[in-house]
Amino acid sequence: MVELTSSIWRPKNFVKLPAARLRASTLKEQAMHDDHDRVHSLVAALRDQLGSDGPACAVTFARLRWSLTSDLLRHMALERLLLSRLQNTRDLRERCDQDERTFREHVARWPACAMQTRWHEYRSEFTAVLRLIEARLQFEQARRLTAAAPVGEVQRRSA
Repeated sequence: MVELTSSIWRPKNFVKLPAARLRASTLKEQAMHDDHDRVHSLVAALRDQLGSDGPACAVTFARLRWSLTSDLLRHMALERLLLSRLQNTRDLRERCDQDERTFREHVARWPACAMQTRWHEYRSEFTAVLRLIEARLQFEQARRLTAAAPVGEVQRRSA
């Protein structure tokens, strides 16, 4: 039986991948893109809830925070899986691991009762965490676009 293959252009050469592997790679990239959209939406919704005296609605805030935690940790696990299959990504993997530790520590440090009693302190730290998440997503998006762009496009962007 003949195995179907597809060619992917890389800056220095052509790489032959089995068609099933190419589809799986495309699906993972789509999942990452979908995760980015969901996380961006959740970050925006959470920012709207960060009132000066407490969340606009405690139940809504708790639901959004849980959704962000769930979606972000799933996204980080998928990213770790993708990075584990690539060579020369040690620095990137370490950065991703540090971001995940920072987020997990934040969630562990701030149960609902602590957020309510120390809202101003929580809000300040959570705002910094949201900025970290947004910076990470922007970095991932730029990296993904750079990797997908033709060689000439990458050179024009960096010029």
